[in-house]
Amino acid sequence: MRYSVGIIGLGMIGAKYDLEDPDYEEPLTHLSSFYRNQNFKLEFIHDKSEKIKDLIKNKYHDINFVQFLEDASPGTEIIVIATEASGRYKLVKKILSIFSPRVILIEKPVANSIDETLKIFNICNKKKINVLINFPRSHHPETKAIKRIISQRKPSCVTGYLSLTGDIFHNGIHFLDLINTLLGKVSNIIKHDTHYELILNNGTIIFKHLSSNFKYSNFSGKFFFDDFSVSFPSNSKNQFYDISKSTSSLAYKGYIELKYENFNKPFVSRRQGDVVDSLVNFLNNGDNENFISSEEYINLVSLFLDVLDDKE
Repeated sequence: MRYSVGIIGLGMIGAKYDLEDPDYEEPLTHLSSFYRNQNFKLEFIHDKSEKIKDLIKNKYHDINFVQFLEDASPGTEIIVIATEASGRYKLVKKILSIFSPRVILIEKPVANSIDETLKIFNICNKKKINVLINFPRSHHPETKAIKRIISQRKPSCVTGYLSLTGDIFHNGIHFLDLINTLLGKVSNIIKHDTHYELILNNGTIIFKHLSSNFKYSNFSGKFFFDDFSVSFPSNSKNQFYDISKSTSSLAYKGYIELKYENFNKPFVSRRQGDVVDSLVNFLNNGDNENFISSEEYINLVSLFLDVLDDKE
């Protein structure tokens, strides 16, 4: 069975990452990921800009670009929202006046305020529409392997650091989600003059925002456990995990597991195809393990917004 998909918003994550780097093997955007996946039929794409239409048509000759959403098939099952965060509630109301989708896959942040985010969740919940939020890093096989090994080792404590460039809110919540996925729930965030302190049930992660003057986000960091560590140094858009050996046979076994599974290699942190694979599992089996729930998302964003101010 093939599921019909419509993509609204053809900016960087919508389409442009792949257009700017056409020779890269892995799909970086919604457009490329759904276009390549045999489980989906790309029903339509839409953007306010006519300029992007010509760029896309040069690469994808058989895609239905609609100028008005009203011209798209109302039976489209999956709607992807990859527009800017401002005005999202208004857009969602318009979408639901035209379509009755099974799933809305929406880019983070869902909206620019908690109030607007709650309105989006509530209107979709009333219509029994699943809202899935796009945090790609939690869907990567590498992340799942690291999570499994941490879970198997059951470390008693964790410390570490994480540094980030780019917009602190839009990009920072990516890494809060990653920490939640790998290490457990962040229960509190304490703001200091030079950094943030992320409080976990069994440890603390130091989070530093280096600069906003970057088009893309880069991050690097390292987590230290009882007898092993996990690092992810940044190298442009190629970012990778590495689990370090130690004298402990337990930690060494974890290192060998990653080597054996071939996850100790570079991967693209924005790789969108893994999210689409998770979406297939959700549609076929109801498995939403890799997607953050609306409640978890609200808690995560609320924590972060509470410590941000206008100076960031």
